[in-house]
This record gives sequence, structure tokens and C-alpha cells, in this order.
Amino acid sequence: MRASPVLLAVATLAWVGLAAAQEPGPEDAQEILESFAEGDTLARRAGARSLLAIVGPEDLPACVPLASDPDVRVRRTLIEICRRPDFGFQEVGWRTSTLTGLARSDPAQIVRTEALAAMSVLDGAESTSALAHLARTLPAPDRTSAARGLADSRRGREAIAALVQEGLGSASPSERTAPDVLAELLGAYGLGLVDRESPPLAWELEPMVRALNHPDPEVGQAAVDALGRMVGRMVDKGDGPRAMDTMGNLLRAGLDPVLVHYHRARLAFYPAGDPEVAVAAARALAARAEDVEGDGLRSLSTGAARMEQAHEGMVRQGKVWLMRARYLEGLGWFALGDLDASEARLIEARTLADGLRADRWDQGGTELQQLFADDLFHCALVEVALVIVQLERGVPPSDADLLRGLWRAYRNQLGTQLLRAGLKESGAMGTPQGTWDSLLDSELSPYRLLFARRNMPGLGIEKALDLQARLGRALATLTPDEQPGFEPMQGLDRPAAAVVEDPFPKEWLTAIIEAQLDQIEKRQYRLQGVMRRGGSSGWEVQESNLERLENLGRRRQAVLTQQSLLRSDPDALRRELRLPATQALWLARDLREEGHAAQGRILALRARDDLDRMGISNAWYFVGIERLVRTDLVIGSCYTDEDEPLLAEEALLGAVERLDGVLSRLESRGVSPGAMAPFRALQSNALVSLAVNANVRLGQPDRALEYYERAYALRQDEFMHMLLACYRARSGQPAEARRVLLRVRPGPRTWYNMACTYALLGESGSALDMLEQELKENHSSEASRNRQRAWATQDPDLASLREDPRFQALTRQTDR
Repeated sequence: MRASPVLLAVATLAWVGLAAAQEPGPEDAQEILESFAEGDTLARRAGARSLLAIVGPEDLPACVPLASDPDVRVRRTLIEICRRPDFGFQEVGWRTSTLTGLARSDPAQIVRTEALAAMSVLDGAESTSALAHLARTLPAPDRTSAARGLADSRRGREAIAALVQEGLGSASPSERTAPDVLAELLGAYGLGLVDRESPPLAWELEPMVRALNHPDPEVGQAAVDALGRMVGRMVDKGDGPRAMDTMGNLLRAGLDPVLVHYHRARLAFYPAGDPEVAVAAARALAARAEDVEGDGLRSLSTGAARMEQAHEGMVRQGKVWLMRARYLEGLGWFALGDLDASEARLIEARTLADGLRADRWDQGGTELQQLFADDLFHCALVEVALVIVQLERGVPPSDADLLRGLWRAYRNQLGTQLLRAGLKESGAMGTPQGTWDSLLDSELSPYRLLFARRNMPGLGIEKALDLQARLGRALATLTPDEQPGFEPMQGLDRPAAAVVEDPFPKEWLTAIIEAQLDQIEKRQYRLQGVMRRGGSSGWEVQESNLERLENLGRRRQAVLTQQSLLRSDPDALRRELRLPATQALWLARDLREEGHAAQGRILALRARDDLDRMGISNAWYFVGIERLVRTDLVIGSCYTDEDEPLLAEEALLGAVERLDGVLSRLESRGVSPGAMAPFRALQSNALVSLAVNANVRLGQPDRALEYYERAYALRQDEFMHMLLACYRARSGQPAEARRVLLRVRPGPRTWYNMACTYALLGESGSALDMLEQELKENHSSEASRNRQRAWATQDPDLASLREDPRFQALTRQTDR
């Protein structure tokens, strides 16, 4: 029996590339399916790839033979067919059943894993229920993949909560959720609690607390990470009262008071904006930290030799918490305007941090080296905080003592970079570079804690902006190639010039290179041993290991090239090992937010010019493009605010064009969708900005819709759903707009666009309520509110409200 002409044509087109072979269309899908079993392996693979593009939902049941095909690639292509986003909820039952069958019984691990991941994309009731059942019943590691798929699904919150409760509640051992499944689900469980409309209650938080003390270390670490993600999400949401309520409920749920006081102190700066609470929480943390240290010292005095190391760890932990408490209290006093109290507490924190560093935990194993890297990082943070105090006292950025403080911070950060370059856990194989951003954007950064809110009692808006600018100039004076956008201070006196002469000496470069080589060679040796012992491992495992070994070989060659560069041009190597910071862009965004769009644009343009002048190193090409894209986004947004829509569009289209090039390059390398996701999110942001500019400034709603639809194809989160409702209302589809609105929660990211949507739907009362909430809760200063008021008066979506006295009152400009 001969293969069908269509299947042969498909094979010819895919594998030989003959121009004469006609590409199949949707009408050929059924013929390909009917004759599928007749082809050889290459023909079946080509047929499957064609089906991926042309098969319709009505033909899906006929794809059953692909599930039992002997070729792994054919079965993997069936998974891609099942997860096609354009199918929506069509044939979701068949797709769920097919993927479940592959996940249960396929002989290839990679097929089972991909089938479970695809089920999360279906994101329906059937697929969610199936994933939850598989997480309970499959053996490891497949049940872990099922849990991961469930965690990634948008509709899995109830199933996740049930599994977490079963694993950490009073269920019998036979019914208890497996620890590896729990570890996968805790992060999604925590985010589900903080993402919903009402704050989480104490009883709902109890599983998180129990997980922190779980006997399985994987679950305990997952709980630590989940708690950190919860706090991070609360910061992102910008809802201070809710964040503080959640921390109170965590305390009632039994969370260690040390952790509660620490996070309360952090959250009191941002999003709460209440430095008095920060000072009180820091003092409570200090009292608990002294108890922890005292317990450790008393235990040491008992002379139990076998427990000595554990007791030393308690003493050290107490010192770390005390250092953080003094540091946070010092920042609290700064935000309250008491510079003397601030400096005194920060000097105490520096003394404690220096003492921890002097213990030289780097002389031990990997875990102790990581602790020492943390000590160096804390030292750097305190030095930057003390520099900010000096700047607030009026000390110029060119002062030798001030620059010496930044020099100490830089050296401590370089020490952290050196240690982490040699640590397996750091992931330094692909990213050995360091940057000021890793310090200034960390959770304890004085930059983030003091300047994110910008309206602290002792730190007015204009003062905060000025401090950021002067800190940027001081950093640029010390490390000019790492601070694009800021102009270094000129005319330094001799002591200051001596400080900035060589902040990154050659011996540090040598040490970082040697640490990278040592770690690469250790990984190569371990992986070669694994491959030698592989024996009966499946081909996909061996192929994956071979690919990793090849990547390590390429990485080793790149580091050897850097070693040669060290001998010939150490300055060039410094530029490869230190990434340009984005501090100028942070300040440019803040300037725009406070109504200084022209100043923000000038700063961002200078940053772009500096990046172009310095050039993008091959060692950090993709990071460099990302920096340029973010710069274009800020420039475009500033031009929009300045009512220069054509210049705005030019800048924003430049960002889209850069990203098109990056994504094309990544796809050609076979990079995973997860690795490309950050760039797709950036492209979505650029397209949304283009849509806003086209609608409000250019007055071209059709053009805006085109940009938005491209953005929505790249990202479908709550913010994008909110915009979808707005666009549906704008295009005369009120029923669809209201349906989408049901999926969106009012909040800082959605209030304004909800106002626009309700106005377009003719619901003026709800629109004005949302606008009032936006202006009342979402802006930290009158300047920022005035900017939003001006925008609202020009927004065509709100045109129906312009004659309403309440709208006029809400949008009336006020004195800053």
C-alpha cells in the first residue's frame, strides 16, 4: 500500500525543500491523518509538523494514532497540537484525556513532562481537575511535573489549596500530599492568597507556617521561598494596609516573630509609607534578635561539644538579625528627618556587619561561603546608606570621604561577586557579571526602601529626586562605565582622585576568572561521570547531558578568552564583568511620574547615548539590548507626556524593533519559551505604550487597537484583561466588556482603566468611583496626582464625564 501523495509532498517539502512540493493546507489535514501510518519515520514527523499548523478542532479526534506512534518526536508534536492557543475551549475534553493518557503511560520521560505542562495551558476545569488527580496518584518525578503544571494554571487555586491542606493538615499518612508536590505548590498557594480581593485569614496562612517547620528540607526551603514571593507580591501591589494586615495574620498563624517584625519593618517603608511603624518594628526585631543571640551564648556555655556548631550558628543568626534591625531603624529615622539618630543606628549596623565579616566564614564549605557572601553584601548596603545620609547633610558627591564610603561598598560587592562566581548555587556559569543594580534593587536596598514611596515625613518629593541624582553622580564618579546617564564629577581634589583611580584592581579580575574556570571544570567532571554511569538512561536524558556538556565547553572557552583579554586589555575585561546599571532609568521614571517628563527624557537620552558609546559586550549582549529597550520605553513615555506623539511612537517602535531582533535570534538558537518570556513581556509593554499614545495623543483608536491586539497575543495577565475590557467597550461590544470585567479585581494596577471602561459603558457613577480611588490611593504626591488629572481630562475614553461636576472636581489641578 503506497503513502498518499499529500503525505509524500509534506515529507518532500519538510526534508528535501523542493520548490515544486506544494505546501499542504487545512483541506489536506484529513488525508494526512488517514494515511499517517503508511509513512516512514521522516514522513510521519513531517506530517505531524504540518498537522500542527493546519489541523482544526473538528479533526482532533482523528489524531489519536499520533499518541501511539513509535517516534518520540511525533508524540511530542501531538502535545503541541493539543496546546494550540487558538483552539480555546474547543475539544478541551478530548485534549485533556489525550494528554492525561500520555502523562500516565508514555515510556519517554520528556513526553510525560511536556504532556503535563501542556495541561496547564488548557486551563479549564477538566484539565485542572486532572492535574490535581495526577499530582496525587502518579509516582515521582511525574507527580512533581503535574504539581508544577497545576501551579502554572490560572484556574487551579482551589485544587492547590486542597492539596496543600491535605499535605499540612490532619489527613492520614496515606492521604497526605507528597513532600515534592507540596514543595511545588507552596509558592502558588501563597500568591493565590495575596492576589485575591480579601486579605488572607490566619487559618489560611497556617499551612505556610507549618511548611516552614516541615521535616523535609525541600518543603522547608520551598516555604521560605514562598513567603518571600508573597512579600514581594505585596510590595508590587502597593497596598500598604493590606500588606500590614497580612503580616499581622501571619503572626497570629504562628510565624516566627523575628520574621514578622523584619517584614513589617520593610513593608512599613513601602508600600505602607510609615517610617514610625518601621522604627517600632525594627526595635521589636532587635529585641527578639538579642534573645536569639543570648540563647546561643547560653547554650555554648553548657559545654555540649557536639552541639557547639549549632549554637555558634544561633549566635551568628542573632547577630545578623540585630544588624538588620539597626540598619532598618537607621533608615526609619532618616525617613523621619532625624539624621543624627539615623547615622548613629547605621554606624551600629556597620560595626555589627564588619564583625560578621571578620569571622571569615568563607574559609568553610559552600554553605558557609554563601553566608560570608551575604555578610559582604550587608556591609555594602550599610555603606551606601551612610553615603545617602552624608549627601542629605549637604556633602558634595565629589567629597573624598563620601567616595571612600562608596569605594568600600563597591569592594564588598565585588567580594560578593567573586564568591558567587565560584559557588554552584549561584548559577554563575551563565552570569558571572556583577552590577550596582544587584545591590540597589535588593530587598534591603536603601534606594528601594527610601525612594520607592518618595513622600516620607522627613523626605519630600523634590528632596528625594535630588538625592537620587546626587547619588547617581557620586556612583558615576567612582565607576563611570557602570552608570550610564549620570555625569561624573569633574575637578576632583587629590584625595578624591586617589579613591577613584582603580576601584576594580587586576587581582580581583584574576580571581573571578579563576573561580569561574574552577567551577566549570568541576561541573564538566561530574557530568562526564554521570554520562559514563548512565547505562540504560533514555536517549533524551543522554542527549540532554551531552548538550549540557557542550554548553560547559563553550562557556569554558569563553572564560579562557577572557583570561587572554586580562593579559592584553584588563579595562575591556572589567567592562565584560560589570554590567551597566539602570539607576538613571529609575530616576527618569520617577521624574516623569512627578511631572518632570522633559527632565526624565533628557536623562534617559543621555543614558542611551552612554550605552551606545560604551558598546554592548558579547558577554552580556542580551542584557545590553534589554537596557536599551527599557531606555527607549522611558523616552517614548516621556514624549507621550510632553504631547509629542510622533516622537513617542518613533522611540517605542525602536524598542519593538530591537526586541524583534532579540526574539528572532533566541528562536534561531532553540531557546525555550520560558527564557524568551521576559523579552516578550517587554515587547508587550512597548506595544501597550504605543496603543495608549495612538489613542490619547494621536487620536487614532483603530491604530491603538492594532497595537493592543499584538500586545495581548504576547501576554494575558490581569492588566491585559482589564485593557481587553476597555477595548471591547470602545469598539461597541458592551456585553463582552462586562464579561471580561468579571475576571478583573479592582486594585492599583486596574483602577484607572476600570474608570475608562465604565465611562465607555455609560456607567458614570462606577467610573467616577474608580477614578477617585486611583487619584486617592495610587499616587504618592500632588505632582503625580496632577499629572494623572491632566491625563484624565485629555483621555477620550473619559470624554463622557467631562461635564460632570464630580469629574471636574476630581481633575482640578492643585498646588504642589
